[in-house]
Amino acid sequence: MSLSNVITFNSRKICVIVDDQKAVLSFPAEVVGSNEIAFLMKNCDELRLAIPWNTISKLGLNRFRFYGENFIPVDFKTNGVSAEERAWFVRNLVKGEISIDEIIYPGRIFVEEAKEGGVLERPGFGEAALDIARMLGFIPASVYSNLMTPSGEIATADYAMKFAEEHSLPVIKIKDLIFYRLKNEKLVERVVDATLPTKFYGVFKAVGYKTPIGEIIALVKGEVSEGETLVRIHSECLTGDVFHSLRCDCGDQLENALKIIDKAGKGVLIYMRGHEGRGIGL
Repeated sequence: MSLSNVITFNSRKICVIVDDQKAVLSFPAEVVGSNEIAFLMKNCDELRLAIPWNTISKLGLNRFRFYGENFIPVDFKTNGVSAEERAWFVRNLVKGEISIDEIIYPGRIFVEEAKEGGVLERPGFGEAALDIARMLGFIPASVYSNLMTPSGEIATADYAMKFAEEHSLPVIKIKDLIFYRLKNEKLVERVVDATLPTKFYGVFKAVGYKTPIGEIIALVKGEVSEGETLVRIHSECLTGDVFHSLRCDCGDQLENALKIIDKAGKGVLIYMRGHEGRGIGL
């Protein structure tokens, strides 16, 4: 079953998500049941729950220490190990129906911070699982786990394809999911605009946009819809742009671009928010 068919027909089958090297099994956390959990427990390694950071904070899970890079191992206070108990815990956790006092730590369910922007922000398995749940109309949270071979090895993409065919499961490639979202979703939203008089570079029209990978500000001067137009794409660098750090020339590049646009009388500076100060680790 193709990605478009999975979305169109609201398939409630476990999905096999693959990249170039390995694969995972995934199912929306909001409606996961004992059958899906049992299938994952039989064919995969540990259970992971992919949810975005704002949900982790809302649920109060951010008070627990991360294990490794981005996992928080938790369980319900009864510490149940059956598929039914784990499915119940996962469903009610993502719905916000379990209080922090009812959670024990560490546990056997590995909560993973997945990027809220999904595969367009980071092309990982957690993000892909999150995207699929959201596209099916569920809470953006998914249970997933690494597919294993009968011999206990991490399954390859080739093994995953045969496994999916054997069990009649849909296969979704991360690269196809990225392409599908780019083709079918409105990714850039214009949210605000204002006149911006500057001290050294004249008057610009500032236009703010929201995207899955962060905020963008476009500074526009003159009539840019006609003829050739100067365009500078500048990644935010707090230390260089604001504090004039000597470790980079970002601030100089920004100032020179604005000077050139001002001298030309028209042009656009696209300012990409959310990048770090170069060479300083911020």
